[in-house]
Amino acid sequence: MNLLSQGSGDFIMKKQKKDKFHFLQKPENFDENKKSIVFIHGASINSYFFVNQLNFFSNEFNVFAPDLPGRNKGDEKGLQSVSEYADFIIDFIEKMKLEKPHICGISMGGAIVLDILARPYENIERAVIINSGARLKVLDMVFGSVKNAFQDFKKGMVKFGVSKDFDFTKIEPDAYKACIDNPMTALADFNACNNFDLMNSLEKIEKKVLILGASEDVSTPLKYGKFLEENIKNSQFKIIEGCGHLSPMEKPVEINNAIYEFIKS
Repeated sequence: MNLLSQGSGDFIMKKQKKDKFHFLQKPENFDENKKSIVFIHGASINSYFFVNQLNFFSNEFNVFAPDLPGRNKGDEKGLQSVSEYADFIIDFIEKMKLEKPHICGISMGGAIVLDILARPYENIERAVIINSGARLKVLDMVFGSVKNAFQDFKKGMVKFGVSKDFDFTKIEPDAYKACIDNPMTALADFNACNNFDLMNSLEKIEKKVLILGASEDVSTPLKYGKFLEENIKNSQFKIIEGCGHLSPMEKPVEINNAIYEFIKS
């Protein structure tokens, strides 16, 4: 399998729609004999965030990246809780008839993965959690910025989501394409994060879990990942050096390698 260098290159996924679901997929590569991976994006972004992972894994897996509610024409806004988003992802897995997929989520997407894993839901193989935690409190200034200066907020969110020495222009087009334009959805996402708390439920998780943290992530610092590792029995924690919260875009080769080695082990 050939690893991607920095940047997305040609985006080979296609936006699909089935029932209420909008998702990125390369349909001509679908093979019912392949294992599937479902990538779940974070707050205030959409499925395009995983452009590098979708391109890379589509050669060997059936890959899907669903848009969470509130991101497409006709959607009113996002949902109000991580649990509701988890219901949505489970519904997606069942409606798409995916058998024991791997699930991978970043930030709020990681919280969604944790919520699913803590349930008595067996139709999951393994899980990857990137730059997330068992509790995701949101600063008041974030809510204020989304309400009063959403365009400025988006610019700050992506620029401060990478490490201080990284050349942001390498991912700038993809990063902004992954941002949503609906501030009401962003507010719903951040409210869902702010009310999320699975601190006392991690012992329920039985599936094997890979936890990825970024050494320069100021949004979800490494202590979040360490706490998950200490409280999820079948977990392992790996630090991706020299990157920030947007590590799947900033360090796609390292992220892809870590996920690939975990799900193939």
